[in-house]
Amino acid sequence: MQEDFDVNEIATCCKCHEQLSLRKEFYRTYSPLYTNNGYMPICKSCFNRIADDYLVKYGSKQEATKRICMAFDLYYSDDIFSKVEEEEDAWVGKYMKRLSMSQYRKKTFDTSLDEGVKVAGVLYNKKARSLRDKILTEEAMNQASAEDIRKWGYGFKPEDYAEMNRHYALLKAANPRADGNQENYIMDCCRIKMHQLKASREGDMDVFQKMTELYTKNYKNGNLKSAGDSAIAEDFVYGVTVEQIEQYTPAEYYKGKELYRDFDNIGDYFMRMVVRPLKNILLGTKEKDSEYYVKDEEESGGGDDDE
Repeated sequence: MQEDFDVNEIATCCKCHEQLSLRKEFYRTYSPLYTNNGYMPICKSCFNRIADDYLVKYGSKQEATKRICMAFDLYYSDDIFSKVEEEEDAWVGKYMKRLSMSQYRKKTFDTSLDEGVKVAGVLYNKKARSLRDKILTEEAMNQASAEDIRKWGYGFKPEDYAEMNRHYALLKAANPRADGNQENYIMDCCRIKMHQLKASREGDMDVFQKMTELYTKNYKNGNLKSAGDSAIAEDFVYGVTVEQIEQYTPAEYYKGKELYRDFDNIGDYFMRMVVRPLKNILLGTKEKDSEYYVKDEEESGGGDDDE
């Protein structure tokens, strides 16, 4: 699971609403249902109390463990339980500690369903799971708009559609003149991005890396632009282009220096309207403005000679 968060991070329990240390007061989980940095949204104390309630209801630690694993999408294993069933008050904590070991990574209650776990005497096998998945898929289809289904296809969760739509808007804003071929690349990038984010949430770095490489390759093949690239393309006029060039390489390094030097005439204005008047005041000179000063006939030499 991902560990890229502050070790002192505080989280709020979804049941008691207490703010507690995430790493110390919350159990780990590999379920894709939770995005709390790989930890459950309910604190250990509340979780343990629910387990005690199930113990009273079912009269068996094993059945209570199965039921709470079912409720929170945790992997249940008879082998793990056999190692902690002799514990008295700490049996739930011991089970959860063993469940966080690396060999149980990516295992959830779906894995237990595939293994044919029985909860309160009821067998939950693959057939039952298929029926459940069909119901969940139909519910997701009902929540998704007809436009999203037509655009992206069936089988995605509402949050998947939302993520693809968000990334689509981003890429379209950066590529407003995309042709039909680029449009296909944009759609593919959106699907890849959605799977990349899901892999990140689940802590599957192998899939995340593959999706990242695939996204980069697809992005380059489609010759797509970022928002910054598009902005520069839209502003491709002489003055703006020179200004952008000067941010990285001064114009004096170019061969045609006069072409790029003082392109907006600020330097010339400063010399005429600031330096020239100050020079006249301080040094007593009478330098005239080269643009607005009009020479009289005597200065220009154009007057008639007197008889």
